[in-house]
Amino acid sequence: MDNAPKLTSRLRKGVFRGNRSLIIVLLDVLFIVLMFIIFRVFLYKPQSSTTMQGYAVELRGRVIEENVFAVATIENQDAEEPGEVAHLTFRLGGEEQRLSTPLPVERGSVEEAGVLFPYTDPEARIEVSVRIGDQERRLSCGPETRGTGKK
Repeated sequence: MDNAPKLTSRLRKGVFRGNRSLIIVLLDVLFIVLMFIIFRVFLYKPQSSTTMQGYAVELRGRVIEENVFAVATIENQDAEEPGEVAHLTFRLGGEEQRLSTPLPVERGSVEEAGVLFPYTDPEARIEVSVRIGDQERRLSCGPETRGTGKK
């Protein structure tokens, strides 16, 4: 009886005790997930706003009755030489509208440009191409439907 193998000795050691490489792999995966969360929460800037040539540009959209109102807000944060105009191209689904709006001259002043689209596709995203001087950026957001009863 003394020569019989003990079958319960492995169960007492635990799952990770006999396999250190499994612990290392799980810790690596945990580290990667943690870094991804930190990147998304603290470092990721939303696509609905940007800064270019001293101007902060933000895109918002709101459903109003049977339409979507898309607004681009341009704020002069620290433009060294204020430009003349910003060229905006708004898109929602297959529709497109172009606008030019004067850039705010004084620091802290704000200029808004908005367009109205028919609300046909709840999955469509609002997109705007903003060109100030020689820089061009694209912003996008979904229309806000809070309080409208639409989904």
